[in-house]
Amino acid sequence: MKINEFTNMDTSASLDFDVVDDVMVFMKNNPKFYRRDYFPTMVELQKQVRNGEKVSPKNCLGPMIEKACESYCDRFKVKTKDTLLSDDDKNALVARIFDEEIENLRNGEY
Repeated sequence: MKINEFTNMDTSASLDFDVVDDVMVFMKNNPKFYRRDYFPTMVELQKQVRNGEKVSPKNCLGPMIEKACESYCDRFKVKTKDTLLSDDDKNALVARIFDEEIENLRNGEY
């Protein structure tokens, strides 16, 4: 057996769990990511919602999701940040976060 057989990860292999759900849980439950990225993004989004500005969830949440993919891949050593989620998965994650958080944003919870 060669040493590279232990260190090379197959980034094309599919994962046997729902990655969108797992990334969502990671973003909310990883203290470092939540404190540095999730919470500040929600605060900024809340300002836009409360000021009555037109909110584009994809523009607000997209950069955070990109950071989440990078952090998730670094933490769990699966795939790469570019292959972890497809564009459709990222859009689904944006919609899911926005749907779950919109009432909290309107109520000033952040």
